[in-house]
Amino acid sequence: MEISKTEVTYLDLKIFKGNKFQSTGILDTKVYTKPTETFQYLDRNSAHPLATFKGFIKGEVLRYARLCSNESDFLEKRNSFTERLLTRSYSPEEIAAATNGLDYKQRTNLLASKNIETAPPLVFKTTYTPHIKTCHLKQALTKHWNLIASDKQLSRLFPDYPTIAYKGVSNLKDLLVKSRFPPNQESDETEEGLILKNLKDPTQGFT
Repeated sequence: MEISKTEVTYLDLKIFKGNKFQSTGILDTKVYTKPTETFQYLDRNSAHPLATFKGFIKGEVLRYARLCSNESDFLEKRNSFTERLLTRSYSPEEIAAATNGLDYKQRTNLLASKNIETAPPLVFKTTYTPHIKTCHLKQALTKHWNLIASDKQLSRLFPDYPTIAYKGVSNLKDLLVKSRFPPNQESDETEEGLILKNLKDPTQGFT
């Protein structure tokens, strides 16, 4: 947290005395970015569903609109965000499509929370790979869903059409790097293994 006579930062928010403070006594807010931020946004060429790219872009711009009390601060953050997305292989067209409808002039509506009470959805969960786009999974479910809807037992178990959700596939790091040893199988040949072995049996020295 950084504090001065004119501003204070808290998490990703900066609260400060803006131009209107002297006349109204109202503080302004804008997005605070840590100096160590590297802006390593999700690369467009990574193996993720299209909705993932669109969702995080929309969420980030929505965060800017909610935290910035001045439109100029909002536009500055949004433009910087757009420039960084372009360096991560996003096209201007898909960036514009993801933020369509996020108008700062409607900020009051964007600040309002939506309390929607719904029953837990039926989720069809599967592992995502780039090849799944050629499987037309959603179209297949839609085409043959009548087989479930017309069955007495299945229609009670699955009364609604499912939401398709994808889980991430293991990347190279997941396949090549192990963050810890399997239980009770610490390698005696590593420095960590030797230390653990010595702690378990103090009479056992290093060779």
